[in-house]
Amino acid sequence: DELNENGFTIDYNIEKNQLKQAPEIFDIVCIYRYEGMSDPDDESSVYGIINNQNGDKGVYVVGNLSTDDDVDHFLVDL
Repeated sequence: DELNENGFTIDYNIEKNQLKQAPEIFDIVCIYRYEGMSDPDDESSVYGIINNQNGDKGVYVVGNLSTDDDVDHFLVDL
């Protein structure tokens, strides 16, 4: 909700191809991490991402950092 209130309205989980096609124009400006109460492997991360060319802001949610998705790995490496 906080990110949405600050203009992070694009869902990059849906618009994933934008991140794949031109990763050099994006920056991660904030990260929220959540961990399950009973299982540390039950983790999720919410990335606040900005497009430096046009100012668009959005979020990308990773359910678990051990995923096989190449965009997820790109975000973790960044």
